[in-house]
Amino acid sequence: MKKFIALDVETTGFDHEVESIVEIALFPFGENDDLSSNREAVLTKINPGHPIPREATNVHGITDADVANAPFFKDVADAILEFMDGAIIVGHNVMFDIKFLREAFARAGIQMPYFEVIDTVEIAQRTWPEARNHKLKTLTSLLDLDHKAHSALDDARACAQVYFSAQIWKKKGIGENMDINEFRTIRRYGSQGTEAVLRNRSPEPATVQKKFPDMRPDPVQAKKPEETWIFSTVIFSALAVFIFIQLAG
Repeated sequence: MKKFIALDVETTGFDHEVESIVEIALFPFGENDDLSSNREAVLTKINPGHPIPREATNVHGITDADVANAPFFKDVADAILEFMDGAIIVGHNVMFDIKFLREAFARAGIQMPYFEVIDTVEIAQRTWPEARNHKLKTLTSLLDLDHKAHSALDDARACAQVYFSAQIWKKKGIGENMDINEFRTIRRYGSQGTEAVLRNRSPEPATVQKKFPDMRPDPVQAKKPEETWIFSTVIFSALAVFIFIQLAG
């Protein structure tokens, strides 16, 4: 069975070449995992070895004091690599996290191995194109998931839930017109939710025959055969009387 790990890192900035990781979360899940059971996840703060800019702290809330006694990345690199071994890495805008992780391993003197990756941004764009945007917080609100944004473990767990939700959406066979409330029922109650959705579905509307213009003659203008015969007889009689009067005169 495939092993998946949802990855999220919080950092000191956006540029992986000069900035550093301050927190990392690895949330494992299986291919058919409903994410309801407890599991062993990795969550650790990382001492970046330099001050955390205020702008970064404003995003994730992690301060210099929070990481003062945290391990440096090189101290946990082997454990992280062992935990990730053989997994498919899932992330929201995953290459941001991968670039920071690869750079952190390189600084620790370790070449990061190749990992297959899945980006839940791309999955969400295909699955819910009508969403206002495809930020993680927007998606968790849409799917009615509990989520504290910019907390590494919460983001990683939410990423796994978005991935799993997209799989439900594709596999349940409800069809492309499933509405979000039906989906929430299925996500919460599994197979029983699917049965409830199908049971409550309104029947398909009756087929409506296409109507064509009525090509029949207008009944006001069209004359019945007997009406036409009477009309012709009256005209002929009047004409005969007129000719008789003219000849008699």
